[in-house]
Amino acid sequence: MKNNIVSLFALAGITAHAAFAAWNVLENGALRIEISGDGVIGSLVYKPYHTVLKHVNDYSVRVRYANELQETVEYTSSENNYPAMRLFTGYGRDYRSNMYVYSATYMDPSSSYLDQTLVCIPRFANVQASFGQFINPEVLQTATNDIGEFSFGNKLLLFREGNENCWIGTVSRSVLNQETFKYVIGPPTYVLDTLGTMVSGIVSNDLLDAGGAAWWDVVTLGQSPYVIYNRLLAAPNKSTAESLANIPDETGRRVKVPTQITPLKLKFSQVFTKPNKDFLVLKAQVNLAPYATIFTTLNDLDISIYLGDFFSLQTSDAGSAVIGGKGRKLANKKADPATGVHVLTMKYKKYVLRFTLKIAKSNLSSATGLYATSPEARNADLQIPFCMVLTGTNPNDTKGGMCFIIARGFAVKYSKPSQKKAWGAYLP
Repeated sequence: MKNNIVSLFALAGITAHAAFAAWNVLENGALRIEISGDGVIGSLVYKPYHTVLKHVNDYSVRVRYANELQETVEYTSSENNYPAMRLFTGYGRDYRSNMYVYSATYMDPSSSYLDQTLVCIPRFANVQASFGQFINPEVLQTATNDIGEFSFGNKLLLFREGNENCWIGTVSRSVLNQETFKYVIGPPTYVLDTLGTMVSGIVSNDLLDAGGAAWWDVVTLGQSPYVIYNRLLAAPNKSTAESLANIPDETGRRVKVPTQITPLKLKFSQVFTKPNKDFLVLKAQVNLAPYATIFTTLNDLDISIYLGDFFSLQTSDAGSAVIGGKGRKLANKKADPATGVHVLTMKYKKYVLRFTLKIAKSNLSSATGLYATSPEARNADLQIPFCMVLTGTNPNDTKGGMCFIIARGFAVKYSKPSQKKAWGAYLP
């Protein structure tokens, strides 16, 4: 392996890949979309049919939590656009459910569809929630003429403008709970009402002013993230749309979500009475054997790390990365007056990526969710949502590059004896 495969960290020429925050347009000659970091698509233009008018008004994930339907919101500073790879990534959350979401959306050259991966991580363990994917197509911006129907063979929601040859479709896959997929087609307001209850939906073919949604049964979320695959497509006829509706599993996708993540250490300390006195140390390892070949050929590496609402590293920080050791180690250090000193070290050996993140001279309340006014506690449970994203180009990938989303809730025991301080640690 050492002689035949180029290591991720073996190239001294690794540089920060050009990323343009908040430039939220992807296009490939067939489609043009406007998207935000939490995965919400606010506009889609199907160019072969029309080059100006949008064919989608809203395409977004919805969370049902505490008997109410919630929407996600974006963090614009987390958004990255990679035009050469036709890839857009970003981060968001739903405040009511304390659910964080990382999204990666990409297109293939000239294909009239886009694929999306959503990785949802809860702040708390044992959260019960259900997820739905809502679409309000408004084909050619004339909603009252939109007609919707459902294709049972591949669970495809389809919409068209009267008798025009412009079809918009969406199909979704819940990795954990796909077999309980449900759907509804109706006027958008009715769809949202039905989505708000997440009960068995209805299908009305040839329904005017149609929107739609797909959703899954309630799941109990813990430390593992909840992953959703979506495909949004456009086609000149129904049969072509149906032929595009088969979502590949992860082996056929450019966005990978490794599941074998092992926490090794997490320790933090907070001092509420003095600014920027907090520190955190996090160690973990990821088994990347299923991705060995493609992972070890990533170039132009971008790294983003989020702990809840706390942004530790983003792609704009990757320029300070230096290569050390024998070429299989990566060290990245950043000193930021606002967020403290951050040191990331990574080592890849025998298909295992081991990393250590150290944060000092910082204020970690947005990471832990603990503030001076938080209730006092001793040996209580806490979960810190963690998300590390590695994005890079790949010379062996004709589509341009890959994105690895490494996400997990890190469970710790913590104590907060007063309004002055708090501390916590991971206990295996």
